[in-house]
Amino acid sequence: MNAGQNRGFVLHVLSVAVGAAIAAPATAIDFEVGDGWKGSWTSSFSVGSSFRARDRDPRLYGKADGALVGLTNGSGNNTIDEGELNYGKGDVFSTPIKLISEVEIKKNNLGFLLRGKAWDDYTLTHGDVTFGNQNNGYNGYNFATNRLGSPRPLSDSGFEPLNRYKGVYLLDAYAYDTFDIRNQPLQVRVGNQVVNWGESLFIQGINQINPIDVPSFH
Repeated sequence: MNAGQNRGFVLHVLSVAVGAAIAAPATAIDFEVGDGWKGSWTSSFSVGSSFRARDRDPRLYGKADGALVGLTNGSGNNTIDEGELNYGKGDVFSTPIKLISEVEIKKNNLGFLLRGKAWDDYTLTHGDVTFGNQNNGYNGYNFATNRLGSPRPLSDSGFEPLNRYKGVYLLDAYAYDTFDIRNQPLQVRVGNQVVNWGESLFIQGINQINPIDVPSFH
């Protein structure tokens, strides 16, 4: 693919979907527990929205499915076109609301940390769509009569926790202590945590064992 094709591909993607997001600055609250223990509570909040910027592409939906919603020029596959048909130009298809919160309590070099996140994609959770997914019975689609039932929200039943449309998830929960060994500092952590094994721009190393939370990018 040459440079011109690359630019064309990027422009095509941008014209299909446009997103906007508002993120509040992280706020921190400091407090004291007593006996020398101090703590901090930090939270960040964000709201985003994505909407479709182009009309439905006839190459991406089937003739039979398209006819069910009044489109007659489809030339794509009827088995993988639900997403293409559910959202037209200007329709919002995702509205994620996310909160990430962290509490840390420490005394000298000893401490405890809890970090978690809560989220709700309002559009996916509450928005009605014409074509459903397998988990909600394809919105009452009747294969015998070739007719659609009443629109209703999609279902995330059976999804992995981080892939659900809404939920609460514990990211980190560990205790740590820092001490010196022969004048060299050493920190020990015990609990649920992400271990950073190093980073590289070109050749990836053992750090790739850490899973990537893809839904959090949306």
